[in-house]
Amino acid sequence: MKKISQLFFLLILLLAMPTMALDPLAERTERDKGMIFVKTPLPSSDTVIATNLKTNESINIPIEQATWIPLGDYRVDVKLQGYQYSQNVTVQSTERTDVVVPGYGNLRVNPPDPNRMVQVFSKNGTKVAEFPCSTVKTLPTGVYDLKISAGKDLIPLNDIWIVTNTTREVDIKFESVESKKK
Repeated sequence: MKKISQLFFLLILLLAMPTMALDPLAERTERDKGMIFVKTPLPSSDTVIATNLKTNESINIPIEQATWIPLGDYRVDVKLQGYQYSQNVTVQSTERTDVVVPGYGNLRVNPPDPNRMVQVFSKNGTKVAEFPCSTVKTLPTGVYDLKISAGKDLIPLNDIWIVTNTTREVDIKFESVESKKK
């Protein structure tokens, strides 16, 4: 009798296994989809497109609103004001995948000659951007090193902080070697 009750319990377990999912309370129609949620610094003006890496199908995603999409690997592209952000994500069954876009700020360099070029480097030495001083450049928040062209030379400026939703202005004054000798 004891073996029959054990076999009966095992049979019930085996029959119940196919009905389980990551969320056993989820409807069957939702089990082939996952949820994606994208948070950006300026939700009113940003646009989000999720592209399935296998099928190359693109889906417009509303910002700061949970959206059900088919399962799979996606590249999420967020178009911000003057800046593009991309992140690869995996959407799994009945789970929510969050994409949080880092904040961004602006950099303006004010040298005596606005035709000079600015090179922006991350702290690991990777070149992030290059632009003329006459423009304002949008960058992700963080700490950067700059190099400003001065003729054939590059003048370094280290540890320039870019803060969310602000414009960092850096004033540059060049002294010539001749004026230092006097």
